[in-house]
Amino acid sequence: MPCSKHILIIALLMLTGLLQAQVYDNYPNALANNDSRIMAWATHCDVVRGYINISDQNQTYTNGDITSNLAFAGTAQDACGAANGLSTVSLGDGGIATVQFQNPIRDGEGFDFVVFENGFFNPPGETSLAFIELAFVEVSSDGIHFFRFNTVSEMPYLLQNNSFAAIDWTLFYGFAGVYTQPYGVAFDLADLPDEALINKQRITHVRVIDVVGCIQPEFASYDSQGNIVNDPWPTPFHTGGFDIDAVGVINEAQNAIENDQSIDFEIYPNPSSGMVYFRSEMPLRQIQIIDIYGKTVFVAEETTCINTENLNPGCYWLKVQLQSGTCLTRKLIQY
Repeated sequence: MPCSKHILIIALLMLTGLLQAQVYDNYPNALANNDSRIMAWATHCDVVRGYINISDQNQTYTNGDITSNLAFAGTAQDACGAANGLSTVSLGDGGIATVQFQNPIRDGEGFDFVVFENGFFNPPGETSLAFIELAFVEVSSDGIHFFRFNTVSEMPYLLQNNSFAAIDWTLFYGFAGVYTQPYGVAFDLADLPDEALINKQRITHVRVIDVVGCIQPEFASYDSQGNIVNDPWPTPFHTGGFDIDAVGVINEAQNAIENDQSIDFEIYPNPSSGMVYFRSEMPLRQIQIIDIYGKTVFVAEETTCINTENLNPGCYWLKVQLQSGTCLTRKLIQY
């Protein structure tokens, strides 16, 4: 998205604020950023930026002193705290933001959490067409295994929606970004199937993945029914892709503490670029290192140290299985 988007938001909200509330009355999963049901906000975010143009990965954009082929507007911290529609982090084509919380989210009554972007109705005073950018939403209770909410796109995809297209937002279901700022899309954990690898009473991570709006099959994103998702594209700017504003918690597991936190387990040094050592009150059976995409990149058995020098810099998840069968998960930073 161009830089002018943030300026337009303020003016458009003044013109359409009252109409928004009336329109979204018919959409119970549209929550305003000041909704009293929101009890907490994300406190940490990790971002993997996507290309400004996935179909031409050499294309760059310059803003100030920065030139890059990846989106670079905003920082990960901009996805933390309360939604305001202005301080956002842009993901680029297919970019990923993974947020965490002080306390886990639980599957309670009604909606459990809400994701905010900064779309706007266009033209001014319009409520049926909007400039929106979409994202898939996934959740995890261990930071390793993620499960995606179902999505449906009824937008035709024979003709590409161009970079600044105002589109019919009512044609999309289950995506983040459908509603215009200051409204977000709320999600109910009960909509996910029961799985052995997810505990819906203690969701620790929410992952937001930019939908690449391109209709070319080799670059496209697909909904749960296999349909190409056609939203404004390309957005070859440093602000391109889904702009995550915030993730709000509705049903919070109050005073939730991971069971494994009572076990005395230490990783050092962390961050690291070489040898990593473990100190544990209980014997270790296996160590796995898992990247942000869920791929296991390292496995070791019954050891108290590993060498990470061959890992690429970035954030990883360390999955530790104790001899007792208990599994721990910890973050590992490689530099």
